[in-house]
Order: sequence, then C-alpha cells, then structure tokens
Amino acid sequence: MQPVQNTRPISEFRTHQDEILNQTDESPVVLAQRSRPRVVLVNVDEWNRIAERMNALELATKALHTSLKEERKNQKHYSLDDLEAKIAQQKVAA
Repeated sequence: MQPVQNTRPISEFRTHQDEILNQTDESPVVLAQRSRPRVVLVNVDEWNRIAERMNALELATKALHTSLKEERKNQKHYSLDDLEAKIAQQKVAA
C-alpha cells in the first residue's frame, strides 16, 4: 500500500463534494485542515478490502503464534551449565 498522494483542503470538500468523492474511486483522498492532513476518505470497496486483509493478517498471526507456542512446548530446554558441559564433552571426544 502506497502513502496517500491526493491531498485537498477541507474547504474544497465543502464546495466540490461530488468531485472529491468520485476521486476516491481511484485512490484515497486526504483532507487537510490548516495545511495539515486531518482525515482520509476511502471508498467503501477499498475499505472492505483493507478490513479483509487486516482480518486475514490477524488470523495468520494468531495461527503462527499458536504454532510457535506448541513448537516451544515440544523443545528441550537446557541451562547454560548443561550447554557448557555438552560443549566440553564434544571437545574431549574430538
């Protein structure tokens, strides 16, 4: 997703509402108040696509988190002393 490029003063929205709303069919429109970005207008179809992507990402994140949690449960954990002992054993064997 690209940063919003189309910025219009909020005063123009009052006088050119139809034109600006039609522009949202092509890309989001930022309305600026006192030369500062204030709100973003996005058409409903784009908003729904964004919401669907966010939901899919949230589900994927939860699934990955659950998978990693299960994987972590099945792993053996060693203390630093255990690891140092294993390394020392390998050096002796070599």
